[in-house]
Amino acid sequence: MFKKIVAPILFLGFFLMACEKPSKSEKVNEDEVFFNALKTYASDTRLYKRLDAVGFNAQDVVSFCNEVSDLGIKAKFVKYVTTRAKNQLEEAKKGFWGSIRYNMDSFLGVVSMLKERQHKTFMDIGSGNGEKLYAALCLGFENVKGLEYSKESKELSEAFLKDFISNKKAEIIQGDALEIDGQYFAQADFAYMYSPMKDNEAMATLFKRVMDNMKEGAVFLEVRNVYYKQLREKIGYQVPQHKGWFAVKKEGGKFFYRTSLENEEWNELEKI
Repeated sequence: MFKKIVAPILFLGFFLMACEKPSKSEKVNEDEVFFNALKTYASDTRLYKRLDAVGFNAQDVVSFCNEVSDLGIKAKFVKYVTTRAKNQLEEAKKGFWGSIRYNMDSFLGVVSMLKERQHKTFMDIGSGNGEKLYAALCLGFENVKGLEYSKESKELSEAFLKDFISNKKAEIIQGDALEIDGQYFAQADFAYMYSPMKDNEAMATLFKRVMDNMKEGAVFLEVRNVYYKQLREKIGYQVPQHKGWFAVKKEGGKFFYRTSLENEEWNELEKI
């Protein structure tokens, strides 16, 4: 069904190239049609109306996103689905963050840069309303796993992802990330979290649990590393003084890290 969306623009592009010597009036008309089409798809409101009109659903969007490479376009379509989902959250309980809204464009950009071909399973630790699980499917992960403390959040995300759960593409479990069997984290090729707990010591403990159970070749991304001091003490490595996203990769039994999209090199994480 996604061809219904891109076909008009592609058709117009080929049509314009095919017209070798259009008359002045024809040229004006073609340009007007072409740029009106671009405006339609550049505007979120107009795009969403068009998607609603053709009955574009969450599974159609995943199929579409796996056919295009432009992250800006992916973000538009992912946000079309997530903004229409009835899964807005309140704070789960004291000590936990509730409705965390890490910018979707940033999420797609960072994860797509760190994702490697062999990464098939994405895990969100503190998966909340499930929107990042959905976005991961749109980035080409074959299956996604969510771990969520809140029963309400789990139920909301399950309702949102019910079609993907039924076809074994998604799984969400309720549990405490500090108490669950550490082997759970070993299922992930790519683990992700956005500091689901407010306590920095607890976050450092959780980070260590995930890191201790990473499989070979796995990547672990934390996008709010404000607890780097506590993390250094907990894991015994020279964690950089950086409060933004912090990614760790396990390779050859060693750990490497990245903190910037500008530098594509993984740096070895040195022990203290």
